Amino acid sequence: MLRNLMWTLPLSKMLLILFAVVLILPALESGAVLSGAGTEVDCVKLIISSGGTECTREGYNSFEDYNDKWCKFRCDSDGWRPLPEGVCYGGRVDCANQGVREKLLGWSRDVEQ
Repeated sequence: MLRNLMWTLPLSKMLLILFAVVLILPALESGAVLSGAGTEVDCVKLIISSGGTECTREGYNSFEDYNDKWCKFRCDSDGWRPLPEGVCYGGRVDCANQGVREKLLGWSRDVEQ
């Protein structure tokens, strides 16, 4: 049936269908559309932003790096500081975990005060 449908649609409509599938399918697969879940990028942004604020408060010029295996971040070239407790599980920051996102958001609020 799909094969017959594809041959009866004009090329422009087939391209529109293909375009829609290419845009919508990845969002559905990730669950972002259905669950509104944060992404790994969101967590990294929170770590960099909050870590940067904490570095500045402590007199450093900038946030330099973070290591989720060690669950630490670094200001300038100085020593490593711990990320908030409960953020890292199994050697990584698990943004799919609602508790992890909440802890990072709480850290962000705390360092902004």
